[in-house]
Amino acid sequence: MTETATPQLAHGELTGRILGCFYATYTDLGHGLSEAVLRRALTITLEEAGMRVARSVPLQVHFRGHKIGSFFADLIVDRTVLIEVKATATLENYAIAQTLNYLKVAGGGVGILLNFGRKPEFKRLVIGDPFNSLPALRAE
Repeated sequence: MTETATPQLAHGELTGRILGCFYATYTDLGHGLSEAVLRRALTITLEEAGMRVARSVPLQVHFRGHKIGSFFADLIVDRTVLIEVKATATLENYAIAQTLNYLKVAGGGVGILLNFGRKPEFKRLVIGDPFNSLPALRAE
């Protein structure tokens, strides 16, 4: 009998812990609250679980040596995973595109889109090298 290897997700342990905190926060608060309130609650849950969390992290967009814009990532966990928090009925394509854009500006890596909607939902997103996650943020 041959054994097949299960592919390991980049930062799988960390993203698993983040998702556990997401579901714990959702269990306590449910849906219907503002994204700002949910971000603060999730930050508390993540920090209580021993993770380092940065909120409203600026992401600078550069083009040919010029700064042409900026975004703010909702949360960055352990300088490795970008989190975007939504509170919509369901995950929508614009939110996926927004999170992918944030990852692109951060130099690629792993992101999680969390939705505190009528039912809890998430999408794990990756751009570029997931093992070198958010290099543009670490370079600052």
